[in-house]
Amino acid sequence: MKFPTSLQRAAGIPLAVLAATVLTACGGVTVEGNPSSADTDSGTGTTTSIARETATEEKGSGTETSTSTTSRGNQAQPKDRPAAEMTEPPTTGVERTPEELDLLDGLREGGIDVEGVEDQMIATAGTVCRSLEEGTDNVTADAIAGQLIVQNRVDVPEERAGEVSTLIRETAERTYC
Repeated sequence: MKFPTSLQRAAGIPLAVLAATVLTACGGVTVEGNPSSADTDSGTGTTTSIARETATEEKGSGTETSTSTTSRGNQAQPKDRPAAEMTEPPTTGVERTPEELDLLDGLREGGIDVEGVEDQMIATAGTVCRSLEEGTDNVTADAIAGQLIVQNRVDVPEERAGEVSTLIRETAERTYC
């Protein structure tokens, strides 16, 4: 069903007036009195207040005046500083169990550079231990051995990846399981 153009215009005008009224009504919402936490921008400590003064009825003007003042609280404002160059990455402070430390030491002694991949090596040891308990094959150690070779974390050619896999399995069984 198609409405005549004049009817569409007639319906659109009240909608536009209603929308403008709602937006105007919402724009003047203020809280007068002492500033509360809602009136303060917590990031900057800036308090913003808007005062409305209505002219007396004797003058009959009915106009409103809005004033906006911004004041700094007693808080010290943080100063912007240029970025500082980092000399070394931050430490994560991860505490390791004695079993985890023994595992990592065993892998290092076997010639594997575990720096930065400690969590992955511990997780691999966990899969090795689970496969032993369940009596299933585990190919995770094989995949990790290949990754370690490609990442140059062990000085072994790809043809000898099985040796690295065996080292991971045996070290996990001896120290972690």
